[in-house]
Amino acid sequence: MSTVCLINPPGHDWANALACRWCASTRSAGEAIVSGLSSRRGGDENSARALLDAHRAEVLAADGQAYVGELAMLSGLVATLTAVVEHGDLDDVRKLLAEHRADDAQARAEASGAPAPVAPWSMGLTAADRQTALLDAIRRDPDGRWKSGRARDVLRALGWPVGKGAAGSDLSRLADAGHLVRHEKPNARWYSLALPGGAS
Repeated sequence: MSTVCLINPPGHDWANALACRWCASTRSAGEAIVSGLSSRRGGDENSARALLDAHRAEVLAADGQAYVGELAMLSGLVATLTAVVEHGDLDDVRKLLAEHRADDAQARAEASGAPAPVAPWSMGLTAADRQTALLDAIRRDPDGRWKSGRARDVLRALGWPVGKGAAGSDLSRLADAGHLVRHEKPNARWYSLALPGGAS
């Protein structure tokens, strides 16, 4: 929006509209709302902007988006995943989903004003680092059976975008390294923390 009206030097004459009556300048609906509210008796621009932000949040909540552009981001992800899946490379799909989770977390944090969580894979951490994080979590909560679903949930809470397959593989590698004990029955496999002296 131009701040100077070339035809009417005292300023634009909006007349509560989005276009100036004198020139070709236009303004957004948000600018019109802020201008209208701040020009009222007792109004100021900061209060008007705060009201506009509150209204924007209500509109976003009503249409199911957590932030502006969420649906467009998801639409782009679906289109990209469709193309990748046709070539059958599951690692690329996992990478795209991980990138989407990071982008989504960043956008949600920006929309809420909170800092975005740092994703472990964005710091160059490896599968071995993920297994170490899982082992630390198991040591903090050693009771019960550790199955792939429980491991997946813990890893996701720590920021690792893994499925049950990767989580189950991590449990198996930790057992192979002697940190966990593998228990098997027909149609069931779980793990427990290996205690000193070989007990579990």
